[in-house]
Amino acid sequence: MKKIKLTIAGLMLCGLSYSQALQQDTICHSFAGKIHFEFDYYESKIINRDTSVFLKDNEVKINENEFLVVDLYDNCGCVVNNNFIKERKIIVYFRNGEIEIYKNSSGDQVLYFDGLKIRKVIIKKPKLKSITTKSSRS
Repeated sequence: MKKIKLTIAGLMLCGLSYSQALQQDTICHSFAGKIHFEFDYYESKIINRDTSVFLKDNEVKINENEFLVVDLYDNCGCVVNNNFIKERKIIVYFRNGEIEIYKNSSGDQVLYFDGLKIRKVIIKKPKLKSITTKSSRS
C-alpha cells in the first residue's frame, strides 16, 4: 500500500511538470530513502525499480532532448530508517563543463533539470545522523 502511494505521488508530480517539458522527452525519477523509481512520463508507469538494501548515490544522465524531473521524498512512510538527515547533496554537471553542488531538503521536494544545459545529475545518499554515545565511566 505504501509503495502504491509513492507511485501515485511520483506520477502526479511528473504530470505537473513545466510546459517546457512537453516539448522534450521527459524522464522522471523518484527517491525515497533506499527506493529509486524511474517513471515513463507518457505512459505513467514504472520503468525501473531499485529497492537496494543500502543507501547509495544515484547518477542520472540526461540527453540534450530530455527534461528530467526528480522527486525527493524521504518523508514517505515507506522510509523505515529515521537515522538520517532529510537532506541530500545534488551534484549537477553542466554541458559547458561547470559543476555545481547543491544541498536540498529531501523530505518532499521536486527538482527540474533541462537536458539542453545539464548532462548529468548525481543524487547523493542522505547523510546519516551522527550518533553520540555517553561514557558510563566516571
